[in-house]
Amino acid sequence: MPIVEKARKIVGEKSHIGLREFPNGTVITGNYTENGPEYYFHRLFGPLAVQEIDDLQNAIGFPIPEPLYEFYRVANGFMLYDSYLNIYGVQKYLDRGDFDAMHCLPFDVYNMCIYYKTINMNNKDFVFSKYKDNTLIYINNSSLNVHRCAE
Repeated sequence: MPIVEKARKIVGEKSHIGLREFPNGTVITGNYTENGPEYYFHRLFGPLAVQEIDDLQNAIGFPIPEPLYEFYRVANGFMLYDSYLNIYGVQKYLDRGDFDAMHCLPFDVYNMCIYYKTINMNNKDFVFSKYKDNTLIYINNSSLNVHRCAE
């Protein structure tokens, strides 16, 4: 999948400043300690199992667009350039006391799909990202076109 390969290349560019790999396939790089000892500039989250993707579809109540379904089989999202470029994923658990677990958690795509709809969106549009200015990024489930709109 080209987008994941590009993300891997971007993540790899900061590996000389700190690299951590986790058992679930998550890779984080760019440990700028001046921002805190656990701060990392890039995160590429490990893949989801097909059952986890199907569970997400069941939870949101409509199909995940095929390109994103295939993406999630390779990566559970990413956070690049200090979260300026994201694809949200499944937040499997949340334990704020476990820093290793926190490094492996993307922003939650479920909440985006359920709670972040605008008047311009169809109920089955899949919201998968947000820019720093709160502009939403979503895929129309019928046309598979990607759109952006104000929150």
